Amino acid sequence: MADASHPPTLSPGQLVGKRFSIEAHIRTDRLGVVYRATDSKTSRPICVRLTSSALFPTEEDVSRFRDLCRQGAALTSRSLEAIYGIGSVGGAQFLATEWIEGKTLLDYIDQREALGQKLSLQGAYNVIAHVCNALKRVHEKMPHGAVWPGNVWIADSGRVKTSGLGLASAVLQSVGPTALGGEAQPFIAPEIIEEGAVPTIASDVYSLGALLYFMLAGRPPGPNVMPVSMVHPEASPAPDSVILRCMERDPAMRFASADEARRVLHPIATGMQGRLDDTGSLEIEVVDAASMRPGSVPPPFSEESASIASALPRPPETGMGRYSEPSIEISLSAPPPFPSASPPGPPDLGATPAVPSLRSPFATPPPPPALPGQLGAPTVPREAQADPSVSAEDELAERLARLTANDAQRWMIVKGGLDHGPFSGLELVQQIIRGEIEQDQFLTNTDTGERGPLNGFNDLIPFLKQQQIYAQEAAHKAAIERSTKVEKRSTVAKLMIFGGLVIGVALAVTWFLATRSADEKRAGYEVSTSGRGVEYGEIENGQPSKARRGGKRRRGGGGASGGSGGSGGGSATYEEAMNQAVELGDVTQGGSQKQLSRAEVKTVMDRHINSMFTCVSQERARGGSLSQVSLDIAIMGDGKVSGVSVRAGSSAFKKCIQGKVSGIRFPTFPAPRMGASYRFSVD
Repeated sequence: MADASHPPTLSPGQLVGKRFSIEAHIRTDRLGVVYRATDSKTSRPICVRLTSSALFPTEEDVSRFRDLCRQGAALTSRSLEAIYGIGSVGGAQFLATEWIEGKTLLDYIDQREALGQKLSLQGAYNVIAHVCNALKRVHEKMPHGAVWPGNVWIADSGRVKTSGLGLASAVLQSVGPTALGGEAQPFIAPEIIEEGAVPTIASDVYSLGALLYFMLAGRPPGPNVMPVSMVHPEASPAPDSVILRCMERDPAMRFASADEARRVLHPIATGMQGRLDDTGSLEIEVVDAASMRPGSVPPPFSEESASIASALPRPPETGMGRYSEPSIEISLSAPPPFPSASPPGPPDLGATPAVPSLRSPFATPPPPPALPGQLGAPTVPREAQADPSVSAEDELAERLARLTANDAQRWMIVKGGLDHGPFSGLELVQQIIRGEIEQDQFLTNTDTGERGPLNGFNDLIPFLKQQQIYAQEAAHKAAIERSTKVEKRSTVAKLMIFGGLVIGVALAVTWFLATRSADEKRAGYEVSTSGRGVEYGEIENGQPSKARRGGKRRRGGGGASGGSGGSGGGSATYEEAMNQAVELGDVTQGGSQKQLSRAEVKTVMDRHINSMFTCVSQERARGGSLSQVSLDIAIMGDGKVSGVSVRAGSSAFKKCIQGKVSGIRFPTFPAPRMGASYRFSVD
């Protein structure tokens, strides 16, 4: 008999269960070996997982595994991985399930963290909502047992699916949670880890909270959990309370169901009360691809196979299968903060405490800035906006947010009589800015069926105008450069022909200009240059100071100072710096929004940590007590620090640390600005 690490080997072309033809070995993990196979009856791709008797050492364990898989196969949901059959081969149990083309949530979040990109609160809610839908269906018959990022898949179509049903619970009850591996442990309820309890609905609710924390914080919850409101730019203390209640150590103190947790989280994440259908489930924007193309899932196992443990019921034809998967558009962007306002209080979570403790208490941090249109964001009347440049910037940002909300590849472009695409909203805007789409070229929104020329889509017209401004500026700059080159060549020729005469004239002109300069200096006129008129970034307006005769020349007459947040001056807080308007950068470059990774920020800060202990020593001399110091840092694209907020100590200590950090220089990066958190302990 093979053990869990060495199950029997299946060869390409081998037929399993007289039906599934093995194609290739995909991976080996702690639960066995995964193969890609083809259903010989339907020609559809199938996932075949081969385990061994080491995971199910007794007949009772094998029987439990089969029973749980049978129950799971009867539960059909578009948010669940479909189970098509179970059986045995070479003494090992195998499980045939739907083949999901995509990646696990674990891999997806790790990739985003490596790029310095946080999943937005709306994006995290969309994932959680589908996991909750899956659990609501599962809990009609059984608990799942191990909802963790390795069992949540984001299909290439955008659909979110929960896998591991039947298998995870069977493994937990037969050999315990250690069989799932160390990466899964932070997501398993403490009563299972510490007491060996069987999975329950309450333990799945715990896993749900840990999953939400992982998506927003970018790391699994640990013994000293940091509130997501301190590490995520969008989060307020309200999501903290939802996570903490899900993860209460006492199962009775958690939400009664996954659906209850979803109902509480929905208005926090979306800023609106969701509509409820007759069944009480929240409506989620889903494009059902199954309604657009026919397809059916593989039928259950035939009982003619002696190696098949049982025949499983066939899922409905509207449900699973690679070619009939519905897709969901998920908003995964985390835009920078806008002017802040106080967020609303935490939602009513019922009779149980709204903010329970988790291992160790922590203080609620100041609320982060809210996004326009987000829960807690202020509504500013357009007529109250004094600066027209700010209105233009807000309008562009608002339109871009609308175009990229729940972004998906839904735009087709007609070029040369042929359809090109589909493209996402962001990709479409990038092509417009690059001038790759003419204003009379036709576009089609495949979601709505709307079709027309580019200049017929109101939300796209501002970006078309912006491209025209860029084109005019580029042409003007090129003309100036050509004129300068011609002028230089002409000047050189004149000097060569009329050298002596030109030198004499130059001396006369020099004397004249010197005299004129002295007169102007006495007059005290000052002029400061202004920036470009309309851009994504801040507008600087320079005005000449009032003329006066005699006396000292007044410096800095009308130049804009300190408003752009372009360099670190040391006086701004993190919140002030992040609320400054910035140049959004060149959106025509594919990587223009890449930020520094956590590792890069940590490396730079670690190199300067010793300089901060001068501030620590002074604070202790004043009688202050420090244990852990948290910093929020606003970093500009040129590597300069534009703002620092210190979350511990006296005002003198904060000012000292702020001065130290403001002098640090980070590597440059393409994005205009980013926020980072750093903390250090004081022994």
